[in-house]
Amino acid sequence: MGEYDLNSMGEPHQHVDRKVQIVASHPKFDPKTFEYDLALLRFYEPVEFQPNVVPICIPEDDRTLVGETAWVTGWGRLYEGICMLTYTSKLQNLFF
Repeated sequence: MGEYDLNSMGEPHQHVDRKVQIVASHPKFDPKTFEYDLALLRFYEPVEFQPNVVPICIPEDDRTLVGETAWVTGWGRLYEGICMLTYTSKLQNLFF
């Protein structure tokens, strides 16, 4: 956790490694399209938050967020329809 550039060792904050105890994938995850590419992870050891390791925000109720702005981060594909081997090495922040 907390990694920004997969090809660099000179980042301002250290990344954190933890062994994963449980992976709870989204029940609608589609490995062909990567829709619902989201999972909850349970680690064997606790994680201390730091500037580059922060929790996600999840609404406390079941309100509909259709039409609201969202912020997504990751190293995967930047757009639909591009080659599966085309990934970025730097963490990307996208607003929708």
